[in-house]
Amino acid sequence: MLRSLALMLEHSFARRDLAQAVVAAAEDALGSHPTPDTGGSATTGEFGDAVLAALETRLPVTIQAT
Repeated sequence: MLRSLALMLEHSFARRDLAQAVVAAAEDALGSHPTPDTGGSATTGEFGDAVLAALETRLPVTIQAT
């Protein structure tokens, strides 16, 4: 799903920068929080949190909730 999101960002929205950030964040998360299908034990939630944390380090915060 994350790689599909990256493809959509790159090809549909011409946002290669965001696509690369998503792919890199997913790879970081797989390294630090591997899921059972990759030999680890991280839950979906733990993996998702790791992806979001990795994205926060790669992307500036530009949207704030009101």
